[in-house]
Amino acid sequence: HIALIENGDLKEGNVVEISNGSIRNGEMHLSGFSDIKHSNEKIEGVKTERIYSSGKLKDASLGKNMKIRAVIVQTFEPRKFESKKKEGEKGVLLNLVLDDGTENIRAVLFGDNIEKLGLSKEEISSLDKFNPKKEELLGEEKFFIGNFRTNTFFNNLEMAIEDVEDINVDELVKELEDEV
Repeated sequence: HIALIENGDLKEGNVVEISNGSIRNGEMHLSGFSDIKHSNEKIEGVKTERIYSSGKLKDASLGKNMKIRAVIVQTFEPRKFESKKKEGEKGVLLNLVLDDGTENIRAVLFGDNIEKLGLSKEEISSLDKFNPKKEELLGEEKFFIGNFRTNTFFNNLEMAIEDVEDINVDELVKELEDEV
């Protein structure tokens, strides 16, 4: 199956038929017994962007994509790792603990998403520059958008953050007024 993609036989946007696949945590999985081939079907208007539901952390579950309004209550030092995407380069991750008033959860951000918290590359790469910024992050309230998965090291649910948005207070007030 991987060779079909590596050889360019299957590309993004192709319509395929899959048999003997399975779905786990919202992902399609193929085994040695699975088959994947080009389809003659034409599918129009396919939505390719991920759909996120707004909600509370208490409603989070494995594989769910959500947009959560939460406060940063704890930050950890950035960690560097060998990048799988860019050989020879280091990737960076940052762990946070988020709380939305219903629950708290460990969350992880990678690469450019860390900068969406207001951190520069220099602040991310130097502990001397990161530590003062770390204190400023505590208590920050933002929208965190991502997917919930199992952290295999701690064997618990965590949020893999794919985007961070500042809160527009005027829009939030209007939204809350509409709910009343």
